[in-house]
Amino acid sequence: MESYIISLYEQDVYIAALEKTFHFEKFEALHLESSFKFSESEIKRLASATGFKVEAHFTDAQHYFVDALWQVQKS
Repeated sequence: MESYIISLYEQDVYIAALEKTFHFEKFEALHLESSFKFSESEIKRLASATGFKVEAHFTDAQHYFVDALWQVQKS
């Protein structure tokens, strides 16, 4: 799944922390996220393969979704 926001008008947005201005045309889409589905075992494997360990899983009541809290493994 992908999420977008769409500018309703032409605008410039200044982000002070970056000291940068971004220009958006009317109806220009801004990609916010890409969401992927993984089983809990796949999440654990991905975490381990990239130097993390899974600290906790947070799910909805039906277990349709899971968010995983990862922590860096110390070498």
